[in-house]
Amino acid sequence: MKTLLFFVILLTTHSALAAKLHCPAAGNDDEENRKIARRYFQMGKTYSEKGDHRKSAESYECVLKLVPYSMAARIQFAKALDALAQYTRAREQYELILNDVSGDADAYKPDIRTRLNQIKGLPDKPLPKDEEEEADPAAAAELKKQQERVKQLEFERENEKKELERRLKELEKAGTGNLDAQRKALLDEFKRKEAEKMKEMERRIQRLQELERLAAERFRNAGPPKPRYKEVPTRLRKIGIGLVAGGLILGVATAGAGIYSYLEQGKFTDTTYEDKNQWKDDEVVLWSSSKSKSLYDSINTINGVTIALGVVTGIVLSAGVTLYFVGGSDRVLVSGSVTPEPARTTSWQVMPNIGPDTAGFVLQT
Repeated sequence: MKTLLFFVILLTTHSALAAKLHCPAAGNDDEENRKIARRYFQMGKTYSEKGDHRKSAESYECVLKLVPYSMAARIQFAKALDALAQYTRAREQYELILNDVSGDADAYKPDIRTRLNQIKGLPDKPLPKDEEEEADPAAAAELKKQQERVKQLEFERENEKKELERRLKELEKAGTGNLDAQRKALLDEFKRKEAEKMKEMERRIQRLQELERLAAERFRNAGPPKPRYKEVPTRLRKIGIGLVAGGLILGVATAGAGIYSYLEQGKFTDTTYEDKNQWKDDEVVLWSSSKSKSLYDSINTINGVTIALGVVTGIVLSAGVTLYFVGGSDRVLVSGSVTPEPARTTSWQVMPNIGPDTAGFVLQT
């Protein structure tokens, strides 16, 4: 039964459909723990090379669950968390590495101290979605269901074993009736239930093997994971955005100045009417000292400010829009990997050129 369960664990963790890697509990056999841990370490390395830092972190975390003293796994686990922008957990792992006194991590400690200073205080970011689960959610859900049922079967088996031991002890303690017959009946019942669970386990293993085969075929046909990018504004575009925002604020100020000028013109009309009435009444009204002159000067000043604000607003907005479109944005790789193209080199060769009428040398690329 243990061999059967161990096979299921290795099968399910290897599948490309697993929503989350299942990590077996550490046993009492250190050599067996290290054997399983080496497999998970290799899985973490493979996922890291693919650019899947989420699965890589899960793999290295499982290694540490099986072999807590593996400094190589802890270093890779910290790097994977750092790449996922899970800075809180990454800082915890970096601190554990710095506090290690075995000497295994001494070569990495200077770089780790530098990195700790760089990510100090940075907030964690949401984990990226699992691309494999998105690719075939139905198959991922079925695989998860099979895994959970396998673990449940093992849990039920352990409980039934404990229940059998309890009932056998109670039978011995009671000491009544035909003890051999009662003991045989309990053992037969346990074996019957055990056989039923073994049959179900074998049936589910066959289904897991089928899922594994289908997943491997899809993985081969799909090729390497497609790179995913996000658009990051360049510095020029960010400046353009700031200028547009500033231009909008200046536009609001210009509109406010225009409204204020309009209101002042209404007051100027009323004041001028009052001055005209005084003139009709044979009162002397000097333009230089009249209320109309004061309002007229104020309106001219406001109109000048409004025009100046309008011109500045137009310039700022034009510059902002121009920088926004000219600056563009950079494509930043989020997940997956891209194989760089080989560098192109140009070489020149001196070749002889002999013809009916000419002879000499030419440069050829």
